[in-house]
Amino acid sequence: MNGSNKLDEGAVTERRALVTRVLNSPQFIRSSRQRELLSFICERALASENPELNEADIGHHVFGRPESYNPGDDNIVRVAARQLRTKLAEYFATDGRHEPLVVEIPKGAYLPVFHPAGSPLHPEPPEPAPRPRKPALGLAAAATVAAVLFAALATWAFLQNRSLRTEVDALRSPPTPLSELLFDSQNRVNIVVTDAGSQAVQNFAGRVVSVEDYAARRLPPLPEHTSATRFIESLPQMANTALADTVIAATIAEAAGRHRDSIRVRHAREVAPRDFHTENFVLLGGVRANPWTRLFENNLNFAFTIDPDSGAASISNRKPLAGELPLYPPSRPYRAGYGRIAVVPNLSQTGKVVLIAGTGMASTEGAGAFMLDPASLALLHTTLHAANLNTLKSFELLLEMETVEGTPVKARLLASRANTK
Repeated sequence: MNGSNKLDEGAVTERRALVTRVLNSPQFIRSSRQRELLSFICERALASENPELNEADIGHHVFGRPESYNPGDDNIVRVAARQLRTKLAEYFATDGRHEPLVVEIPKGAYLPVFHPAGSPLHPEPPEPAPRPRKPALGLAAAATVAAVLFAALATWAFLQNRSLRTEVDALRSPPTPLSELLFDSQNRVNIVVTDAGSQAVQNFAGRVVSVEDYAARRLPPLPEHTSATRFIESLPQMANTALADTVIAATIAEAAGRHRDSIRVRHAREVAPRDFHTENFVLLGGVRANPWTRLFENNLNFAFTIDPDSGAASISNRKPLAGELPLYPPSRPYRAGYGRIAVVPNLSQTGKVVLIAGTGMASTEGAGAFMLDPASLALLHTTLHAANLNTLKSFELLLEMETVEGTPVKARLLASRANTK
């Protein structure tokens, strides 16, 4: 029976239980996109007597596309539906081979069809034969069985409703620049937090380490072997990071909603150069705190420079346009600063790398908050002349940050660069 016919409560419960088993199977457990798509279309089919579902609905609700987007220009739903049909067939041929019901997505449609295993796909399979009567149970035994079944159904209903509420809340979450860029992708998102220990060594030595030396775990030698030197040399052995990084990473994970299982937070010391050929990355911090940014820094217009005497970080503007400055140093006292956001392809052009950094910790935190603010998305669409940020090959943003007692309170977009595909 498909989702376009009225189902009794027992049939709906049976189908939802089947969908839950499919979602938790090895074929789907690590594929967040397919889990979301299957959950959405099945719930749409089972929640209504006469459901309606089209490509634009799925693109908007599951993949975060704007309501006005044109499916003819964006085939993400069709591609995902093809992959979903393949995964469903794989499940029912392996782990789900003993399932009494099968769920399929007919080609050319998106509403799922449920039918008994072994029968051909058709809208209305025959009614199941009456089950043989079983010997009557004693009243006490029957009451016990009924109580157990009621408790199980009540627990399942509670968990299912809570899961659905979570899904609905995620669907209602307004899109942000980061969600538009990263959370619609099948690639996992790696958030790489800073290495405060290596940064301390570089600051004390007055020298910035190269990405090659950092990958080989070679840090600059310190000038004198005093007690302070020994303490600083011990810092890289500990997985320290900045408070701003933990705030940004936690906020990104929270904002990911239904994509939360695709987020992985990694310390900079746990990353290797080859990692940047696959998946998506968010690199937090500048060239000292997160040396991996040097893999991409040389090709950026807004690049970080370190004063050799003071160690202060500034943002240089390599090709200033009219009204722009060639250098944006941190102000003193530190009531303001600058942030730089860059979005570039990964090393194999198969994913994205988002670099978020500032001239100070508060500026870095403010730059991260800007990318997680729904209001920023409309601003970037207008400023970068892009209806969707994914249509750009790369782009850079220069932000001016107002801070109060080390806390970012306001960000202003000063300049931008964008490269179309």
